[in-house]
Parts: sequence; structure tokens; C-alpha cells
Amino acid sequence: MGRQIKGLLYFFITDSIKALTIFWGILTGTIIISTIIAFAIVDVADTKMIFAIPAVLYIFCAIYGFKVAANLIPFSIRMGATRKNIFISLGIFFLGLAIFKAILGSTIQTAFTYLNRAFGIDTYAFLHPAQLLSDTWLTRVAIDTSMMFCILSVLFLLGFIYYRYGLFAGGTIPAIMFIVLLLGISKGWILDYLVHLSNTLTLGYFFWSICHRGFDIYDKLVYDQKCYSSEIITHIKKKHLTLTQFIAAQYQMLFQLRLGAALLC
Repeated sequence: MGRQIKGLLYFFITDSIKALTIFWGILTGTIIISTIIAFAIVDVADTKMIFAIPAVLYIFCAIYGFKVAANLIPFSIRMGATRKNIFISLGIFFLGLAIFKAILGSTIQTAFTYLNRAFGIDTYAFLHPAQLLSDTWLTRVAIDTSMMFCILSVLFLLGFIYYRYGLFAGGTIPAIMFIVLLLGISKGWILDYLVHLSNTLTLGYFFWSICHRGFDIYDKLVYDQKCYSSEIITHIKKKHLTLTQFIAAQYQMLFQLRLGAALLC
């Protein structure tokens, strides 16, 4: 088991090197070019350039986590790996990837912040969720690690549903979750829920809970040997659920996953 997990981790790491190299090359080049532009317009009044590195990192993690289920799992199974070892290896890989990207992203932001101060560039600034708490290197790493690990886990779960059950489940479940989310926004209870969270929880515990939700998803995948929606889909195929019961089940799963800002236990 241990040797198989080590082999899977080596395969996942080597497979991600090319994508990560291209991603960081484009990101670093974009920051350098935008910094040069900001230096050129430093004397222009009422001009401010803002760059959010976390937004780019989160989008990459969402796309990568969704594609992992279709790209890496079939090959791993053909190589003789068990499903439990695959999920454990992916959990370790996702956590390591989140930590690596968080450290590198925070370091790049710190380096360019000092560079802008040295050259007197006050028309260029970075935007990060850590500014709501305390904008330090360690805080940025902790927040980005929690967010990226949870995004990787949730999007991997959706990609796994799409890979295992096809277009019906892969398209229907996110669509219904999106409809329920829009309904909650229009009715106002999501806003009330967020206000309640802001009044009762600290921001640090909020982001820790997001990371905890990612671990909880993997606990379901590895030790229960099923995903959150597998029972729902099985009942639908056997016609054990009505449409109203199915929507109610998706409503419950929405709060289990805690999409977006509501990713809390």
C-alpha cells in the first residue's frame, strides 16, 4: 500500500509539472508586464492598477481539480491501483499542491510589493483576502492553502461525478445547486446566513473551516467508498425519488459542500 501511494504521488507530481510551469510562467510574466506599465504611468493622476493573485490561483485549482478525475484516475486504475489508494494519494497531492502554490504565490506578492516600494510605484497594488484579517506572508499562505485545497476537493468531487455517472449527473447536479443558490440569494436567506456567520465566527476560523470541509470530502470518498451524491443518483435511477425529493436532497448537499462563502460545518 505504501509503495503504491508513493508511486501514485510520483505520477501525479510529474504529470502536473508541465501545467504548473506554463501557469507560473504566464502569471509571472503578466505581473512583470503590468508592473512595467504601472511604472510608466506613475505620474498619471487618479490611476490605479490592482492585481489579485489569489483569483488566478483559485481558478487554476478549480479547472485542475475538475480535470483530474477524467485524466488521472483511469490511467491509475489501468496500472492496478486501488480506489482507496488513489483517493488517499490525491488527497495528499492536493494538500501539497495547495501549500506549494500558496507559498509561491505569497512570496511573489511580497517580492513585487518590495520592488514597487523601492521604485516608488504607488499606482500598482495587490488584492488578497488576507487584507480583511492581517496582510502578512503567513496569513496569506494559510488562507490560500485552505481555499485552494477545498476548491480542489469540491471540483474533483464534481468531476468524479461527471466521470462516473456521465453528462446527466455531471450537468444536472451543478445546475440544480446553482438554481438553489440563486433562489437563496433572491429570498435573502443566504445573505442572512452570511451576516450571522460574520457576527458569530472569526475570520481565521472561517478559513480553517473551509479547509476542514475539504478533508471531510476526502473522508467520505476514501473511507465510505462513495461520494456525496452517489446515493442520490442511485435512487434516481431506481425511481425511488420524486422530483421534489431530489431537489430537497440537492438542497441538503448544497449546505454539506458549503459552496462559495458558506463553506462551513
